Amino acid sequence: MILLYCLSVLMFGLASQGYRKTSQSIGTMPVPGTLVGSFYSLFGPLSDIGLTIYLIWGFFLFSWWVPIVVFFSLGAASEILFGRLQYIYGIPFTILGFPLGILFSIPLIAG
Repeated sequence: MILLYCLSVLMFGLASQGYRKTSQSIGTMPVPGTLVGSFYSLFGPLSDIGLTIYLIWGFFLFSWWVPIVVFFSLGAASEILFGRLQYIYGIPFTILGFPLGILFSIPLIAG
């Protein structure tokens, strides 16, 4: 159960970081009006909402220290990853991370 929580938070976090890093740089965002641009604009902000919900839900679901450890490790991992790959993989992380976070969430919600 904790592993699914960690995977969901990781996917939402990668999508959120990918959106934040690429939306701040001119020329790294997808073309507006395309299918990729629409998914990018939709999934980026929703990933932030998903992270906030998971932080609050983690305090009720697990011990008080589990969400804190997961979020600090997520922050460290995403900064290490995006330090080198933010302009190459930011858009795929945003588009794929949110649906994967939802997919990993289904067993947590159902069970």
